[in-house]
Amino acid sequence: MGAHEMIKVQCVPEEKAWELFQEKVAEGRLDGNPSIRELAHEVAKVCKGLPLALVTIARAMACKNTVGEWKYAIEVLRRSSSCVLPDMGEEVYPLLKFSYDSLPNDMIRTCLLYCSLFSEDYEIIKEELIDLWIGEGFLDGHGNTSLGRNQGHHIIGSLVHACLLEEIDEFAIKMHDVIRDMCLWIACKLEEEKWRFFVGAETPDCPDLKTLFLNGNNRLKVINNDFFQFMCGLKVLNLSFNISREELPVGISKLVSLEFLDLSHSGIRQLPIELKALEKLKCLDLSFNRGIKIPRQLISSFLKLQVLRMKGCYYLGQEVEDNSEWLVEELKVLDHLNEFSVTITSAFGLHRFLNSERLCGCNVDIQLHSFKDSKGLNILSLANMKCLNSLELHKCESLEEVKMEWTGEGRMIKAERHTQTSVIASERCFQSLRYVHIEQCSKLMDITWVILIPNLRYLWLERCDNMEEIINERKLSQVAEVVETSSLLAKLEFLFLWDLPELKSIYWDTLLFSCLKEIDVLRCPKLDRLPLSSNKAKKSKIKIKADEEWWKQLQWEDECTRNDFLSCFFRF
Repeated sequence: MGAHEMIKVQCVPEEKAWELFQEKVAEGRLDGNPSIRELAHEVAKVCKGLPLALVTIARAMACKNTVGEWKYAIEVLRRSSSCVLPDMGEEVYPLLKFSYDSLPNDMIRTCLLYCSLFSEDYEIIKEELIDLWIGEGFLDGHGNTSLGRNQGHHIIGSLVHACLLEEIDEFAIKMHDVIRDMCLWIACKLEEEKWRFFVGAETPDCPDLKTLFLNGNNRLKVINNDFFQFMCGLKVLNLSFNISREELPVGISKLVSLEFLDLSHSGIRQLPIELKALEKLKCLDLSFNRGIKIPRQLISSFLKLQVLRMKGCYYLGQEVEDNSEWLVEELKVLDHLNEFSVTITSAFGLHRFLNSERLCGCNVDIQLHSFKDSKGLNILSLANMKCLNSLELHKCESLEEVKMEWTGEGRMIKAERHTQTSVIASERCFQSLRYVHIEQCSKLMDITWVILIPNLRYLWLERCDNMEEIINERKLSQVAEVVETSSLLAKLEFLFLWDLPELKSIYWDTLLFSCLKEIDVLRCPKLDRLPLSSNKAKKSKIKIKADEEWWKQLQWEDECTRNDFLSCFFRF
């Protein structure tokens, strides 16, 4: 860590400091015991008006219920005042270090220190961070990445609750600069024998190195084959977002301990067959390396692979060669695979995928792209996938209708168009599906089928030129027996409507939207009403992002409802 200038910390007056401390510790906890309240006042004084210290220590003490625990905290805080973080001032470090030491266990402390590897103010994507933790072996999912992922979200929640991480939104977090400095100091000075990280692009000679981040380094166009020669212990390698790099050095095959390899969003044209040597690989991310060539028998050699991401990289069903057959066959032998993402470009490619019970049993993210020969898609053909998490329809310009037709096999896609939509739905499906994104499907006029997704949280529609309504009344009436009107989109949290020039209606009546947090409307000139009632504005605060001109022409039940939602409006 380089030298920093002295940080000037703005302190708050004692009365304000006490108010802030009470708020973060949960004031009700201090009212029941006068002795604890008095000790809490003393703890707050030890923080010397430093806001970050007040917040983090208050959160650390929120679960302490005995006089002894509070007295011990005061002793620790006073005793630690002799330990100083360079360039930060004598007051700050010991107070923040107390919050670190108060975390429940070493695993959570390790995960916190790991976040300091990212640069200042870096927005850390939660899922990507959990991928790294899994690759490092921090999380114990017993070979099941779903369990490990849930554990990762629990740890992130614990660190946010402790105010050691800041939540940006549902998807991302960041670390306060001062907390990051403290974590780097701990990692580099106090535990230097335990930690082995390298962030940069030098030529290292470090056999104990465990983690190497070279992502986002477009100046590093070429990596010599000998670059990885003395990194036999490396477990995590991130080479993502390096568009200028077209070749992957064969020398990576020397990383026989590697468990996590991220090559997403790079310009790599071909994977070397020598990667077969990476027998311990558990996570491989090839996302958005369009047109990358993958040698046959390479993927099937990664017998310990648990996570494979190929969306926007390798297309099932493309015309250049029949890759659907051999790739699906190779994936079938990966007994530990339980997370998989893929782009599928034809009805044939989808059919091949759906015929594999092994793949349909994984946690799956699917992007349906192009589908040039298909005018119709039966959405219930996907119902056999019990763990479908994300579904995207992208540039399906020929697609005229997404039908809800139940067949015995549940795997039928028809190219011919039907004006009448018959619906037979005998069971609840899509229980795990949370995210739907539809883009540039210009012939679709509605997406009534989303009513079959009971736990949908994110719905994003953009650039669908003929989309007139989200839910069609006639089509909804045909599934009335299996879908309750009161539960329509009940779990939806985010609704994004962008560049839909013909959109007139979301739903013809009001919807409860009990979980809705945000609606974004951009360039939807014919949409003049939202299916919201005044009760929604009173019960929970939502954000409605739009341009001011559209907002002014919006129609409401009455003037009172308009006023209720006025504070919800935010300009794009």
